[in-house]
Amino acid sequence: MKLLTAIAAFLLSFYAFSQELIEYNPGTFSRNGEEMSREQIEKLTKYKGGWYAKWLLKQGTRADWRANNKPYRYSVAVLAAGMGGAISASCFLYGDLAKEAFDLREVQMSLYGLGVATIPPTVYASYKLSKPSYWLNQRDKFFTRLAKKLNQAAPAL
Repeated sequence: MKLLTAIAAFLLSFYAFSQELIEYNPGTFSRNGEEMSREQIEKLTKYKGGWYAKWLLKQGTRADWRANNKPYRYSVAVLAAGMGGAISASCFLYGDLAKEAFDLREVQMSLYGLGVATIPPTVYASYKLSKPSYWLNQRDKFFTRLAKKLNQAAPAL
């Protein structure tokens, strides 16, 4: 029985160490130390990855495009700042309306506080969305998951 267990453990360890695992280092995929092209990853994803792997590839590719496209990043940041500004301004406007029309000072102060509280997160989000490092981190997150997913499908490769 011990001999059978030892043989099984040896065969399993041999199988585990002889696999060609796909690794992702920021910006590049590799298999056994050799860099893989984007077309090879797309082909593997298309035939063996499943819908989740295809989605990860699409999201990672989009994040890579966004990181390298400055006008897009700035337009997203401006849009986020505009939305935050509109929310903040509407809080101030409705606060004035609550005070003047309904004589509700507590509601006015609450809405003013909400309007002021939305300003710092809006500025932070706009700043973060305008930086390429944010989108590169998103790309790396999606492509790392993709490499894990392709490695799970590796016995089928």
